[in-house]
Amino acid sequence: MASEGVSDYLFELMPNHTVDPVGVARWLVCKNFWGTLRHVVSFSDGFPNQGRGVPYFYLTKYDITVKNIEKDARVAFAVSELGLGPVSGRDPQDPTVVKLTMTGKLGKLDRHSAEGQFALSALFAKHPQMKSND
Repeated sequence: MASEGVSDYLFELMPNHTVDPVGVARWLVCKNFWGTLRHVVSFSDGFPNQGRGVPYFYLTKYDITVKNIEKDARVAFAVSELGLGPVSGRDPQDPTVVKLTMTGKLGKLDRHSAEGQFALSALFAKHPQMKSND
């Protein structure tokens, strides 16, 4: 137990972005809860602290992103260290604030497939409020 006036601190070892850029990218995606996919969206790449590096999204058919990908499935998805909380007083555009943009094609998953079930479980673990919409 901490004495009065003494604070406890929690630490996490973050990969050094100058030595291990791939590790930092995986860390950033694993730790984040939201990013930008034409607009801000919630996502998960696996269960908390067990990310796989593949972001999964739970979108309604009324979402503009869904309407857009029906015509062109190419997307860019961006996440930032800023999404993890304050970045020690640094400007969000400071080059030392970790940012990542992934590009690819957004594909619809069969919710009954093994991967679809994994994606739903991972999303609901990270965003429990989504389960009420299922």
